[in-house]
Amino acid sequence: MPESDMADLPDMVAPNDMSDMEDMTDMEDMPDSCVPFSPQTLCQSQGLNCGDTQLVNNCGDTVPVNCGDCAAPLECGAGGTPNVCACVGASDTELCDEAAAECGSITVLDDTCGETRQVNCGDCAGLETCGGGGTPNSCGCTEEPADFCQRLGKNCGNVTDFDACGIIRTYDCGVCLGQESCGAETPNVCACDAEIICEASGAQCGTVSATGCSNFNTVNCGSCTGGTCNNQQCLCPSGFEASGGECQDIDECTLGTNTCDANAICTNTPGSFECACAPGFAGDGINCERVFPTVIGTWDGVSNDEQVRVENVGSNTSGDAYFVVISLDTLTRTVDTVDGLGLTWTRIIEQCNGTSNERLEVWSGRGNTMGGDIDIELSGDPFGVAASVVQVANVATLAGQASSSSANGGCAFGVPGNSYSWTYTPQSASSLLLAATTTRGGDHGPGTGWTEIQEVGTQNTRHGIMTQENISTADVTVSGTLSQWRNWASMVLELRGP
Repeated sequence: MPESDMADLPDMVAPNDMSDMEDMTDMEDMPDSCVPFSPQTLCQSQGLNCGDTQLVNNCGDTVPVNCGDCAAPLECGAGGTPNVCACVGASDTELCDEAAAECGSITVLDDTCGETRQVNCGDCAGLETCGGGGTPNSCGCTEEPADFCQRLGKNCGNVTDFDACGIIRTYDCGVCLGQESCGAETPNVCACDAEIICEASGAQCGTVSATGCSNFNTVNCGSCTGGTCNNQQCLCPSGFEASGGECQDIDECTLGTNTCDANAICTNTPGSFECACAPGFAGDGINCERVFPTVIGTWDGVSNDEQVRVENVGSNTSGDAYFVVISLDTLTRTVDTVDGLGLTWTRIIEQCNGTSNERLEVWSGRGNTMGGDIDIELSGDPFGVAASVVQVANVATLAGQASSSSANGGCAFGVPGNSYSWTYTPQSASSLLLAATTTRGGDHGPGTGWTEIQEVGTQNTRHGIMTQENISTADVTVSGTLSQWRNWASMVLELRGP
């Protein structure tokens, strides 16, 4: 060793210097000693930084230790680990609510602790999924229109139904192509409609080829029921027309294609029609002429001591109607019975004049007869009686109406005059009006539009009979003239033709 180095070494102990050795002997007799860690060191060695606890130190002794205090907002043990400072912070629910998150995992800043946290906001219930409605971390459910239509088996038109999420939706499921139409067989499903294809091709029967149809390749357009199918056309008998694969009757009456007379009634029949002249008209239905009841004859009555008789009345074999017109010069007498010709007689109308001293009655009988006399029985003496018989052919029905000169329509307080006029309303547009008017003497003359067919009587009682053909239901004026100023009584029979 160089001398220079040797100079720096400490002085060596001389072998014969035993004073220090004696000191070494004394130390071997002393006990061992341990210096414990400080509380701070001991807490740090255990990863603790707050609060009181007991720890085993480096010397093997269990000792109480205070690891200190936490700085706000940290709290001791708040994180779940004793004696460790942590931030309590907001709950997961509070952070999810603050972020408006209903589901899934979110990363948010906890403002309370100033730290970023990852929070699970839970799961969705039922058919909803997290983000399924299109909004992240929100529960929702959606079904794409294509999936909606496919799930329901629809492929055309607007479809409204519950989607896979249980919500009512309306989606357009598309359009049909080719000859198919939407809903031809099933709603919102494309298919071909046989009727449409047949109509488009002008086919009334037979088969037609179809293209682009998912439900058939050939369309059956019918078999022409009631007719013959020729080249897809239905040939029908006269009076029928093809419709819907069958021959249907043509209603000529409704369509107005019949040849019936304007005054005829048309009745439809299979393949044809029938015409019949309307009431009041006669003919074959193709040609109809108005038919009025016709006066065949008139006869005057003869008075004797007990009765009034009309002699030699004509016969008929067509069910003609007979009308007996009777005028009485009386305040009390009436007609009891009418008898003759083998017919049943009925009083059909009666009237009296304004002073009730003239009475007018009309009796009717109808049927086939060989003719003969008609006897009129009175309730009193037959003096001052005028009687007439009128035979009328072609009478179907009749209606009557009477009028007098009485101001109140009765048989008192009459208004006399040398003329009369009143109104009758016909019930039929085709009839013969038969009017009779009685006065206490004096001649009778017919009014405008009327034809007098008979006038009979004495100076005590007299009546005139006149007729008018009527072709409407408009009011008719019944009028006439009298040769003297007299009270009067008048009536009308409406005789309707066949």
